[in-house]
Amino acid sequence: LVRIGVVQNSIVKETTTPIADQRAAIYTKITKITEAASLCGVNIICYQEAWTMPFAFCTREKQPWCEFAESAENGPTTQLCQE
Repeated sequence: LVRIGVVQNSIVKETTTPIADQRAAIYTKITKITEAASLCGVNIICYQEAWTMPFAFCTREKQPWCEFAESAENGPTTQLCQE
């Protein structure tokens, strides 16, 4: 039996909040969503693109949004998903 969960996320903190606080709030929210999906028997979960930040593909501003960049091999998002 395959159960698929699809997550559409929204920002949690104001975009003027420090990056670390924004990331922590997003992780807390996504962890609760993931745990709820698990309790429902979901065994494949699909997150939206660029879910680890408030928004992506800024055309005029590079800072502070580049601070959301991280290693795909051992970055904080990879570690969160491994948990």
